[in-house]
Amino acid sequence: MELREFVELHDSELTKNSDLARAEFDRRQDKSLRLARRLRPEIIKDIQTLKPHLQLMDDSAFYGSDPDDNRGGERFFALLTPITLKKRVRLVDKLRKYLNEHPDAATDVWWSHAKDLSRFRIVTANLHDLVAVRDLIAALVVRLRSEGQLYLRDTPRDFIWVNQNERHNSSKSIHYLLCDAEGHIVEVQIMTLFQYSWDQIEHWLYEVRRSVGVLHPVHASLDRSYWALSNSLFVLDEYILSLDRRPAKSMPKPLRRDLVRCIWRCTS
Repeated sequence: MELREFVELHDSELTKNSDLARAEFDRRQDKSLRLARRLRPEIIKDIQTLKPHLQLMDDSAFYGSDPDDNRGGERFFALLTPITLKKRVRLVDKLRKYLNEHPDAATDVWWSHAKDLSRFRIVTANLHDLVAVRDLIAALVVRLRSEGQLYLRDTPRDFIWVNQNERHNSSKSIHYLLCDAEGHIVEVQIMTLFQYSWDQIEHWLYEVRRSVGVLHPVHASLDRSYWALSNSLFVLDEYILSLDRRPAKSMPKPLRRDLVRCIWRCTS
């Protein structure tokens, strides 16, 4: 179903039309959810494989290479949050706005612009572990791409070191848009505990402000304050990393080059 057709059916006063849009949304979101449920066990398995390797690196880096020295403990930490689903009304609002700003996209497949029909986050203890998980996801995509199971829907978005986020007050994180062979998208976000905590607060404040529906001069001031707080938390992330005797990564190594070959291409 094309983007304009989907939005018009959803907005139609005829029940049969709106029901068609609702059924189409449910069908596509179900496929996105199924992909998310398949991905999580793969990620957990790879994290469990990666964890001993990282701990060994930590022990040798901090306490020498003596295998009998057990002072290292469990340093690596990564938590997968539950899968969240996009609300249909909220998505249609975004699609309608996008269609108004990009009328040439009217004939696009509508769900190609639904980038977070389902989503989950991977929360790490610090930036060191965040970069490790970022590279783990890249390796997973390359492996499953060769089996025709998983693709990149777009290049990864790094809102920590590379790109500025669309909302200045948003948390600093890395976003992967992953998809199946048909192009159904799952969004995976990677962030530290500090940024995850801030994201929960900021999202609630964003929803409160959005519900008012009227911009106020105080909002600009709040945006600056939120942006400053997000950056301050990033400084704390780097400071904690320095206390842990690992060098703060002001800029991590680039993603592997073969990742670009995993970007999904529409075949229809």
